Amino acid sequence: RAEMIRLISVALSHEPSLEPQLAALLSPGDLEADFFQNITHVQLPRRQRAIARLKKKIEGGAFGPTTLASYLLPLLSHIALKPSAKEVDVAEEAVAALRSLAAQLPWRPYHELLLSLSRRLRLDPS
Repeated sequence: RAEMIRLISVALSHEPSLEPQLAALLSPGDLEADFFQNITHVQLPRRQRAIARLKKKIEGGAFGPTTLASYLLPLLSHIALKPSAKEVDVAEEAVAALRSLAAQLPWRPYHELLLSLSRRLRLDPS
């Protein structure tokens, strides 16, 4: 996952027109503000802050439905649903961001998200 995020970051650095909405998350001059650097960082508080900043951008309407459903939903879902014991705070921030993201999804991706989560609950109720 981290390698794929870094690959997306490098691709967007070289060609921001590939996905302009995601390219807005880059901050090459300030690594503290660069989402892609921080979401893969070894320090958990930096991951948590990256997700909190992403959540604010989601709530501000910075992303269209395709970006939300195709890029951000899988990323946040993975973080929220596969936490280790030490990553609970990061996972909770991802859940909050997912809540904001889900509120902006069109019906079809929202419905698919609900079905996916309900299937997951049936398979692993914990």
